[in-house]
Amino acid sequence: MSAAKKRAPKRRSKAKQQPHPWLASGAFLPPFLRDFHNQKDLFKWLFWNIAEVRKKDPRKVRDLESMNWVAAHIFTIDWFLWLMAKHGYTLQRSRAPVDFDDIDAKIASFQSMQTAAFELRDARAEARSGRPV
Repeated sequence: MSAAKKRAPKRRSKAKQQPHPWLASGAFLPPFLRDFHNQKDLFKWLFWNIAEVRKKDPRKVRDLESMNWVAAHIFTIDWFLWLMAKHGYTLQRSRAPVDFDDIDAKIASFQSMQTAAFELRDARAEARSGRPV
C-alpha cells in the first residue's frame, strides 16, 4: 500500500468519558463509606486517632503533620479508592477468622465524645454570657 493510501490513525474523541455506572454509584465502596457524611465521620475519627498517637509519640505521625482530615478524605475516596475500583480492585472486609474491632461502634463513640465536648463548650459560653447559645 502506498503512503497516500494508508489510513490515518483513528482520533480519540475529546468528549469526556462517563464513568461506568458502578463507579458513579459508589458501589465499589464498603457500605459504611457510601454516604458522604459517614466518610466525613470516618476521617475526623482517623485524625483524632493521629492526634492521640502524637501525644504519646510524635515521631510516629510526623509525616502526617501537613495533612488534615479533609485532604485525607478527598485523596482516599475521590482518588485512591476510585482509581483502584476503575482498575478492578475494591476495599472489602477481611474474611480472616479474627475478632476485629467494630468500626461503626468506634466512630459512634467518637461522635458522642465530640457532641459532649460541643455541649460542654456551649454550656460554658451560656454560663459566661447569661444568654442561650
